[in-house]
Amino acid sequence: MQYGKTFETALQHIFPAKQEETRIQKARLIMGDDVKDLSDEDLDVYLTNFQYLIDSWLDEYEKQVFDNKTLKEILKEG
Repeated sequence: MQYGKTFETALQHIFPAKQEETRIQKARLIMGDDVKDLSDEDLDVYLTNFQYLIDSWLDEYEKQVFDNKTLKEILKEG
């Protein structure tokens, strides 16, 4: 799925970084104290799971709206 890259791009535009930051560093900056007690490994697992849920929910929504097809599938047809 391409949504992960789109999500990363959106985050970069919303929260521009002065230097290249890792995904973990970005998450810690955005989420602050809520994730201060999590290890980098645990945070990475949560981010990966969250991204999967976002992608799945978006696919399901698009299928409801676009006659059981995702936007990506529709664009490939056109």
